[in-house]
Amino acid sequence: MNGDIQSEVLPECTRGFSDIRLSVGLIENRVEGHDKLIDKLAEGIEKIEEMNNNLVKMLTVHEHKHEIHEKIEDDIEEDVEKLHSRITTTTREIQDRIDDLKEEINKRFDALAIRLTPIETPEEIRVKKTLQELDRWKFLLMAIAIALIFLFDHVNWTFLEKIFSPSH
Repeated sequence: MNGDIQSEVLPECTRGFSDIRLSVGLIENRVEGHDKLIDKLAEGIEKIEEMNNNLVKMLTVHEHKHEIHEKIEDDIEEDVEKLHSRITTTTREIQDRIDDLKEEINKRFDALAIRLTPIETPEEIRVKKTLQELDRWKFLLMAIAIALIFLFDHVNWTFLEKIFSPSH
């Protein structure tokens, strides 16, 4: 039947059919090429979706680790604050205890000093005054002796002999 259609068609029209057939063949080749390209694009999209899923999983794991890290960091910060508070409290308690001990030791020293302070009798007071007076006299006599020694050392004896000699 195919042959019958061609025989009925005018020879001028067959040339148009062959051009159309050629064009349809070219279009079929292009469609096949586009099908291959679409298949490759579909594969690429599938790989991108797979990579996207992997990235989502990695981000989820990373976010989980980050949350754990932040919690640990908060716990450490809280522990440091508690430790600082304990150190401050302990330091204050130790300082208070040291101050109390200083006060107690000073009270005991004062009590000992009062007990160890000698009580002077009137006789001891009289002897003390006498010794002080003797010390004053001792220093006075020493000063006089030094002055006399200085004078004797610097006096021109030959001149005095001439003045006081009987032959003169």
